[in-house]
Amino acid sequence: MNDMNKIASQGFPVRRNASPFKESYSAYDHMRFLDMELHAQNEQFSRIINRKATDLLEDGLLIPAKFLKVENGHLIVKISKARAIPRKGEYLTAVLLEGDMPDHRNWDESSWRDLRINHQIAISEAICVWQTPANDPKFNLVGFRGVSIEFAGRLVAECVLIMGPKEPPREYLMNLRQIAESKPEHSKFLDFDYLNLGWEPTVMDPKRNFSDYVLSQLALSPYLIVQGPPGTGKTYKLAELLAELLAEGKKVLVTALTNRALIELAKKEPLQRSLELGLVTKTNLSIDELNEVPSLQNPRVENEKGELTLSTFYVCSKDAAMAYSPYYDFVIMDEASQALLSMFEATIRLGKKVLWIGDQNQLPPIVLADEKEINHNKCIPLIQGMKTVCDSFGFPSFMLNHTFRLSNRGAKFTSLFYKNALVSSRHLPENYFYPNLSGDLQFLFHPEGGPFWLSTTMTVGEKCPVDSVQLVAQIVKALHFSDRNLHIAVLSKLKKTVTQLQISINSLIDENEKVIIDTVERVQGMTCDICFFFIPNTSLSMSLNQSFFNVATSRASRHTIIIADCSILGNPVCKGGTRQYLENLNSEKKMPELKQLKSLWE
Repeated sequence: MNDMNKIASQGFPVRRNASPFKESYSAYDHMRFLDMELHAQNEQFSRIINRKATDLLEDGLLIPAKFLKVENGHLIVKISKARAIPRKGEYLTAVLLEGDMPDHRNWDESSWRDLRINHQIAISEAICVWQTPANDPKFNLVGFRGVSIEFAGRLVAECVLIMGPKEPPREYLMNLRQIAESKPEHSKFLDFDYLNLGWEPTVMDPKRNFSDYVLSQLALSPYLIVQGPPGTGKTYKLAELLAELLAEGKKVLVTALTNRALIELAKKEPLQRSLELGLVTKTNLSIDELNEVPSLQNPRVENEKGELTLSTFYVCSKDAAMAYSPYYDFVIMDEASQALLSMFEATIRLGKKVLWIGDQNQLPPIVLADEKEINHNKCIPLIQGMKTVCDSFGFPSFMLNHTFRLSNRGAKFTSLFYKNALVSSRHLPENYFYPNLSGDLQFLFHPEGGPFWLSTTMTVGEKCPVDSVQLVAQIVKALHFSDRNLHIAVLSKLKKTVTQLQISINSLIDENEKVIIDTVERVQGMTCDICFFFIPNTSLSMSLNQSFFNVATSRASRHTIIIADCSILGNPVCKGGTRQYLENLNSEKKMPELKQLKSLWE
């Protein structure tokens, strides 16, 4: 596949009479792209916060919430059923306003920006994690995680918070722009020639010790790439490596896009001794994180002994922008596929030795800049940082190829995205059967695990095909009641599709934390038992994008059910690894149509 087709397959349309790349990139190109992205984010957010606050309240974009308590690390509030209720997993901004300003009757003609500038006294991220009816039938109780310790300390009984739209990561982009603007002589990723060296990572022998191998390679080169396909145990292996570095008294930074990824790492067994010794710290520690990992510390200003610092891209990019020389002995970037190329530059400013670990065959960073501007300015290599580093720099690299998540059959399909190098180390056939499930539904679940294509007929352009959505809801209901311990995910690309799936499924089952209904972008890194990937017959270039499709179909340790129109193979946007995956599924046997299940509930 040539470079142009590669980029088109990843979801960035390009003009066929133009190359999607430049031969050389400079710090100026980075700054221009970051300015484009900042402008796009500011413009989108400004359209919201410059509106009259009472109008946002009526539209459900601002939600008054009465503070009740902090319990088990969760901020618990009471919200009127007459107002919008946040959906599980939704990222919001919790704002505490001064005096009597939390009462919307005092807002007059003020915009949300006006209220924030003139009356805000505290602010924090807040992520909705659960909802339940209150004793008063007019209210719901809602729990949030991610709330900062400082914010929680400002709250008093029954004070009113305003839950508002999530803040865009403007400071992160400004930090990266500062890094590009103050380019030092030793920078590697700001001025570079775009090459396609035909990246071929060494497949790591699973019998070799991961930590020893990585450290031996870093003794030869200051930079190393590790590709970790779905379920290859990279987080556990990374924890083992960190425990060894801490035992040697090294100062280590681990950075990732999300706080969740950092907490999952901190919980791994190899780091428990280091936690007990107070050697593991985290920036912007929240109340729920401290509840989940009680031994986590706040970073120390100065520390002579070995210490592990966990910090998101957003936080450590500020340190990198001010760094004159590397402070850490080792910097490890997790979730590297989600980092802009300028974030890779940030890591080499912070660490003497740098390990990038991720998977460029999964989702790249989400950007808001206009696709036409991206293509016109040839910005794709600056967005898809890990892919560019793999393709153009020739650093030592290897790939983990034993997946502990996927069955043999599941790994065979996902391996299509990894040059057929992925193999399964999972052997639990008893998990592929559901004895309590109706026999009429058993054909959906292959006895060897892995994917199944449930074909249907959907109207072109319809984001919420009612029949297909309702029948998927019925299947989820049947699975849920056959075994309430099953972790089930229902995923789709479009928010409107997800909303309809949530309405239909939640009308049939009780609110249950083991059933997740969300967009694919929000669950990268998640593992579940069974995953439904719903592909409406619209915006197919996004749903069938190879990286996107790979993430959606590799979440489940048991079965993945793909719901898609029966004509999808005839669509020209179905190509590359996605097409091969569906063709292989189609060739196994004739796929039953979803309409055949209607009789089960009619």
